Amino acid sequence: MFYDGFSFEELGKAIKFDVNAVLDYVLADKSYENYYLIGKSLGTIAMGSLLDRDGFENAKAIWMTPLIHRDDVLNEMVRCKNKGLCIIGDKDPCYSKERYDRVVENSNITPRLIPLVNHDDVK
Repeated sequence: MFYDGFSFEELGKAIKFDVNAVLDYVLADKSYENYYLIGKSLGTIAMGSLLDRDGFENAKAIWMTPLIHRDDVLNEMVRCKNKGLCIIGDKDPCYSKERYDRVVENSNITPRLIPLVNHDDVK
């Protein structure tokens, strides 16, 4: 994998940079009325920075198997002002009840905890 050997902090910066660069390229000569951002696993690291971009104030967010064991992802989800959906299994190694309960407190995010499902089962 390209990110092998990266520290926790380097991984976050690299993913945010890469995802924003792709989005800059895709939106360079286009504009859309509605935006739906979907992040799965590593993709959830970039979600917060994407939702902070100009023009994405009303974007909808789908957080699939979010890495809520990472403080940056958890904090972005807790403070998120965008309407969204969080899907995670209770057997996901990134899941913890305490952290998930913090996400559930955000009324902008509809939580879906799936019993007996691990990280790779959500596709």
